[in-house]
This record gives sequence, C-alpha cells and structure tokens, in this order.
Amino acid sequence: MVRTALRVSGSAMVKPFLWKIALSIPLLFQALPADAFVPHQYQVTDLGTLGGTSSLAYGLNEAGDAVGIAEDSGGISRAFVWSDGTMTALPDLGFGGVAYDINSSGDVTGAVDTGQDYSRPWDGRSSNVDNVALWQANQLINLGNLGGIPRGEGRKITNDGWIVGTASAPLPAVPEEDIWQRAFVAMPGDDALRDAEAFPDDIRSYIIDLNGAKQAPGFSVSDNRGGPQATQAGRWQFNSDGSVQSIVPLKPFASGQTSVALGINEAGEVVGRSAAADGQNVTVYWGANQTSPELLPVLSDNPGSYVRAWQINDSSLAVGELRDATDSERFATLWAKDTDSWNNIDLQTLIPDDSGWDLSGALSINNSGQIVGYGTFDGEQRGFLLTPESVPEPGLLFGMGAIALLATRLRSKSNTAG
Repeated sequence: MVRTALRVSGSAMVKPFLWKIALSIPLLFQALPADAFVPHQYQVTDLGTLGGTSSLAYGLNEAGDAVGIAEDSGGISRAFVWSDGTMTALPDLGFGGVAYDINSSGDVTGAVDTGQDYSRPWDGRSSNVDNVALWQANQLINLGNLGGIPRGEGRKITNDGWIVGTASAPLPAVPEEDIWQRAFVAMPGDDALRDAEAFPDDIRSYIIDLNGAKQAPGFSVSDNRGGPQATQAGRWQFNSDGSVQSIVPLKPFASGQTSVALGINEAGEVVGRSAAADGQNVTVYWGANQTSPELLPVLSDNPGSYVRAWQINDSSLAVGELRDATDSERFATLWAKDTDSWNNIDLQTLIPDDSGWDLSGALSINNSGQIVGYGTFDGEQRGFLLTPESVPEPGLLFGMGAIALLATRLRSKSNTAG
C-alpha cells in the first residue's frame, strides 16, 4: 500500500485526523528553529532494470550517477551503473555481481560471483563465493579476497581511489579459519587488499564507508558461533600508506549492548545503530570526535528489530530504513538535525501522492541531497533516485517536514485502531 501524509483507512477517521494536524501546526512552527535544512518535495526516478523484474540502488556520486544490483532478462542479478537515464550492466565473471559505490571519476566498487559454492563446515549451508570488484572505464578488476573464502565486497570508493569493505581471511588457531570476515583497505593503483584489523581479541571486523580524512566507521565482532557475541562500533583512522593508525571505540546507547557504525561524513559525524537497555534496536549518531551517541528518533511507535541509519552527508542529513514490529510496513527515512535535536521524516510524504511508489529503504545520500534506495513501483521492487525539487524558507520547510512526521505517526495509530 502506498503511504501518504494525509490519507488514512476509513472515511470516518479523516476529520479527526486532520483536526489533530490542524491543532498541531502552530506548536510545530513555534518549537522548531529556522536553521534546519530539509527539502520539502522530491522528484522520484525509477532506475529500471536490466530486462528483469527487480533492482536496488546502493550508492551514488555527486553527479547523481547511481549503482546497485538489477536482474537481467535471464534472471541473473548483475551489478549496474545508472547515468543520465540509462542503466548499464557492469562486466562480471558470468555469474552476476553487485555494485555498492561510485566515485567522481566513475570508478565503481562491489563484488562479483565467482560461480563457485562453499559449504560451511559447522552446518552444511551452501554459500556463493564472491570476490571484491573494482570497475574502471567499464573494465572489471577482480581484487579477490584476503586469502580466504567465501565472501568479499568493496563497499566504499573515495574520489582519490581508496577502497574499503570486508573480505574473508584465514586466521590462525580459529576453527574454519578461511571464512572469517575482516575489514580491508585497498590503495589506488595497488590490487592488494590489506587487513584493517579489529579490536583486540575480536576475530571479525566490518567497514562500509570512508571519508577524505581516511576515517572509517565500522564494527568489530567476537566469535559468536555457539554462544553470545559482542559487537563494538569503532572509528578507524588510516595512515597515508594504508596502515591502521588507531581504532577508537564508539560507545553503545546503553551499557553492555551492541553498537554498529555505518556511515560518516567529511566532518567525522557518524551514524549507525545500537540497542537500548531492554535490547530494542535503536538508530544513533556520534558527533565528530565524540564517542558517546545521541538517539535518532524513528517514525514507528513500535519499531521492529531492523532499524538502520546508513549514511550522512556534509549537511548532516542522514538516511536509512526501518521496519515495524511485524515487518508489515517499511519506511525510507530522512533524519535532519536542528539546534537541539534530531527529527525523522518519512520520505514517502515528500514525493507526489500519485507517484505509484512505496518507498522501503534509503541507502545513500550525496551532498546535493539526492537519495538512492529501493521500494515498490507498480508492484515490482525497483531502485529509485530522489532529487530535491525545491527548498522553501528554512523555518517553513522544517515545519512542513515535522507536519509530515506527525501525520505519519497519527496515520499509523489510526490504521492500527481501524
């Protein structure tokens, strides 16, 4: 069902619902400062497919070129780049792939399927063997792994060609040592992946973003097979030669809970997720050079276990996705910070009501405010590009965003009651 800001199920609920909105408008404009920046309307573009029925967009550059994964006419999931209205499949090894990020030069990183399968020793489950991929001038460079199998993926490529991600590495004295995921860094012009380390005593680590100062948000995980795991967020600092200078722990929202850092901007602000004292997953923000998080509010009064703040741009606009407790509704969301607090807006309320789209997740945002992600368009999963159409006066636009947030909350309660 396509969500709208002022539409609820059942005509009997419409008047009370709008009455609540009307009463709330003066309070919203009084409470919100005039220095926030949120586009109040987006143009939504269907990125299409490669001849199949589905696609998903993971990343974009400042020019609005997008990358992701799309199904071709033969049913194979292929890495793609979308530019100026045209989606193009990236070369692979004949078994498909995925693209996660693209830089200003058009270089792309992601993963390619090698066509091999791997059976996990402890439970027999089969997994594809993927290698880290770099595409330059539409040519594939297979970067492999860290010496293990079965999985490797490049998640971020900077404008100067640095790549970070995760890859399988053999670890001494660890059972099934060839399957443990480790964060890596690759330098421009060098095909070798370098282990980006982990916190002491942890055996796994993950990085999916990197800024120009070579700071990377990530997380480190202990061995959790057959027992509890410990997951700790961190801010990696790399030296100019690619070696790890430091990994600064980022505290969880509640003591003793998990923390996961996912996105970073040029100022060093970080977004991700953590957990409250009761174990409920929450979205969080760590300020530049700060180690204690702030809570990022979410649209749903009863969020499910899947909540993510994926990325933050240099205007401190963050994007992500969340699902309600029953996974019956998914939200592509935008966070914006005013002077004192963060506010979360359902992106569905910022596109035309008759667009035909139901936005499910926002995965990346550039400094022009363009956003990519995935949703349902005319009944099929598609990748989208959102482009800001206009920006009103700051005080007005943030009030409009807050009204959309309130509408979403009241709509959710009305639908539940109905």
